[in-house]
Amino acid sequence: MTAAIALGISSAGIAHADDQSSDTANERLQGRWQIVSGVNQGRELSKQELDGSTVSVTANLIVTYDRDQQQRFQAVFTVDDSQDPMHITMTSVPETARPSEVARDKQDRSADQAEKMTSSGILKFDGKNRWVLCYALPGAERPTEFKSPKGSKIMLFTLQKDQGDPVPGLGKTIESEKE
Repeated sequence: MTAAIALGISSAGIAHADDQSSDTANERLQGRWQIVSGVNQGRELSKQELDGSTVSVTANLIVTYDRDQQQRFQAVFTVDDSQDPMHITMTSVPETARPSEVARDKQDRSADQAEKMTSSGILKFDGKNRWVLCYALPGAERPTEFKSPKGSKIMLFTLQKDQGDPVPGLGKTIESEKE
């Protein structure tokens, strides 16, 4: 009986696999992403600054890496996809924290500490394999549009799915999806 229920649930997931709109925002964010463009507080980042920079999203943890694959930033995040544009809230966690420690660390912080380490932003998807993230540095207001004006404390990035990265839940790669 349990096997039949599990099979039914997994079959239902396969039936909707090609329908990206049925996936939650969090499901669509899962995987490894290349940063293809960026604006840092109004300054366009050069190709040289961005080359090799990646973002990895696993469950509710987002981690950025530089071209040498050295970890630069780690945060737990929540997405509110009922908002338009979708809201994302990211709270920095120590780079050495393991996923099991991340949840405990977040609970142990005072509200004041969490606010100093929290960035609020917006995001949108641009097709199946691309998304745009715009967020304010800690202490600044959540942006309302996808812009990073000069002198602002707003960051803007466009991310594209890494070629060969599995599409979440399908076990396929982007290359095999193009066939």
